[in-house]
Amino acid sequence: MIFMSLAFAAFGIAFAFIGLKTDNLIPTGFGIVFVLGALFLLYQFIRERKLRKLYEENPEEYEAMLEEEEKKWEEENPGAVEYEREMEEIEEYDADSGNGYCPHCGNYAVNADKICDSCGEKVTE
Repeated sequence: MIFMSLAFAAFGIAFAFIGLKTDNLIPTGFGIVFVLGALFLLYQFIRERKLRKLYEENPEEYEAMLEEEEKKWEEENPGAVEYEREMEEIEEYDADSGNGYCPHCGNYAVNADKICDSCGEKVTE
C-alpha cells in the first residue's frame, strides 16, 4: 500500500507540474486528486499498521475497541441495523423452508415440480 501511495503522489506531482507549465487547470485538478488519494492511502496504511500492532500486543483491547466501534455505528445507523436483522430473519426462514432457490424472483419457493410458488416461473437449474 505504501508503494501505491507513492505512485499516486508521483502521478499527482507530474500532473500538477504539467498543468502549471501549460496553464491548464485540468491536469492540475487531476494532480490534486492524485495527491489527495496518496494522502488517503498513506493514512490508511498508518492506521492499519497501528491496528495490527495493537492486535499483536493486546488482542483483548483490540476486540474491545472493535466492539465499541460497532456499537457506535449501530447507534448512528439504527435503520441499517433494523434492515440487517430483517434480512437475517428472511434468509433464515428461506433456508429452513426446504424449497429451492428461484433465480427469477430471488425467493426460496421452488417446489418439487421445479415451478416457483412465488412468481410462477419454471426453473431449469
